[in-house]
Amino acid sequence: MRLSDRLRPCSGLGTWISRVVHYLKFTTVACVAMRPSRRGFEVARRAYVASLDCRSPLPAITLDEFLGHRLESPDDQVRLRPGAHGNGSINVFESFLLAVLVRMIKPRAIIEIGTFRGGTTCHLFHNAPPDAIIYTLDLPADVRPCGITDSGLAATKTRDFLPDSPRVKLRLVDTCTCDGTLDTKVQFAFIDGNHSYNGVRNDTEKVLSLLDEVGCVCWHDCLGRDYGYGVHRYLLELRSRGLRIFRVKGVHEVSSLAMWMTQACEQRVGLTLRADI
Repeated sequence: MRLSDRLRPCSGLGTWISRVVHYLKFTTVACVAMRPSRRGFEVARRAYVASLDCRSPLPAITLDEFLGHRLESPDDQVRLRPGAHGNGSINVFESFLLAVLVRMIKPRAIIEIGTFRGGTTCHLFHNAPPDAIIYTLDLPADVRPCGITDSGLAATKTRDFLPDSPRVKLRLVDTCTCDGTLDTKVQFAFIDGNHSYNGVRNDTEKVLSLLDEVGCVCWHDCLGRDYGYGVHRYLLELRSRGLRIFRVKGVHEVSSLAMWMTQACEQRVGLTLRADI
């Protein structure tokens, strides 16, 4: 089949664009292979992630649809910690989205699965109400569950961005074997631990049992389908069961953050989702 035939828009402009990006991905990788450099590999990585963004069946809304006019007061400014992004952590745009969500929802209790260096914990801490409690769960130093993804990142235990506050409760547990109970309901949850299908399903089921009537759950790495990642597959299953999981389209950076809110939470933040979400 000729390239022009493959690029012919068979089901709309979106399909045509996604196929163009798909071919650009392989073109970029080929260029990198011929002249390898750090910049070249970074361009190839971004092109690959962008192709996943275009082809993902998870529905997405724009930043304007997400924010509207909800953060017009100076008191609604979000705070982000410099240096706490990348190298295994979420990117700046994803950090911004989490900070905005916490500002709007105003949770009394937050649970995070996957502490890593504590960067995201820091963002949650500085944007939550001053009396909010944050439970952040991470693997003990000597535990490597079977089937875990990103074993190298899981071995990082420096946690140099973790806030030193009694409001931050670090719990070193294996979420696959712990009972998943807390002494309170949570209004916000961020899942970024084991990205395998069984791992994210286990973490999500335990988080949903803790979620309050006004509650929001966010998952990271919802686009990746390589390296044993099963987040994308599992979230599509949840959507088929009626959970309106969606993404916010990235601005300059691709966002691999997916989220779901209870109906009461949507009403609290004033978010009206499109019918196709």
